[in-house]
Amino acid sequence: MDKTSFKIFIFAITISLIIFVGLLFLSNYVNKDSEEVKLEYVTSPNIFFTVENCVNKYIQVLQAKDTTAVYNLIDKKYRNDNGITINNALANNKNLGDYNSFTAEKILEDRDNKNTYYVKGYLTSSMNIDTDYTGNRTSYSLIIMLDFKTHTYSVIPKDVEVIIDAQ
Repeated sequence: MDKTSFKIFIFAITISLIIFVGLLFLSNYVNKDSEEVKLEYVTSPNIFFTVENCVNKYIQVLQAKDTTAVYNLIDKKYRNDNGITINNALANNKNLGDYNSFTAEKILEDRDNKNTYYVKGYLTSSMNIDTDYTGNRTSYSLIIMLDFKTHTYSVIPKDVEVIIDAQ
């Protein structure tokens, strides 16, 4: 092999290696975002109503516009990953308007992360109780994380309706 052929061979190996490593990183990055969540329906009435109650308490705090309480209820990892501060905690949540009550339709538990619940239901306004059953309601979903040791909960205010409906 002469010098020119050897240089071309080394160059081709280097380019191939760079492309391979780049594809490996890209593949790893894409897989992290598209990890499938394994969910199963909550069968315990106690858990179901506990989670629903947590959502209602969270909505009350949102309606009261208590930024410190909202900030404290949002999951710490979610706050850090999304740059949520006390100053922007309310802005990072869905505007609830006049809706002040939540009714859960589906609650699913993450099989891999026990005590993590994907919740879907609807918001209603207790001021218009007659019309709430005829359509004055809006869909709402989020994630509730229960800590049974400390008897606390945290919220991930992320719309997860598509994930829940896929189950």
